[in-house]
Amino acid sequence: SKKYLETAIAQEAVMDRILVHMILASNPEKTWSEIQPQLKQLNLSPSSLEAISRNIQSPQPLEVLLEQLNRDFAIPLLAQCCRIARLDGHKTPEEDRIIQAIATKFNLNLEQIESKLETH
Repeated sequence: SKKYLETAIAQEAVMDRILVHMILASNPEKTWSEIQPQLKQLNLSPSSLEAISRNIQSPQPLEVLLEQLNRDFAIPLLAQCCRIARLDGHKTPEEDRIIQAIATKFNLNLEQIESKLETH
């Protein structure tokens, strides 16, 4: 269980760095101080918000981060990315590119994940 916890912590860090890409895609013209209040709607942990804040100025390449992500963590990440895309009511082409990259990399059914989000 210690090994699982270490893996989960490491995966959370990767997920946070991928969320940076999604947040930037959703808010291309906004500063971090303008974005931060919006993120409260997503119920991100304080540690995730801190990690996002640290990485927002110089995100790692998305492709590199996706290589570090385990499939088990891709599903909740994809759901969170879909929630971010919905915050402002429309999905930008860049948001769609990120969502598609995650779904394709891990062979996930995007329609199924999005439909579950609609019912909650």
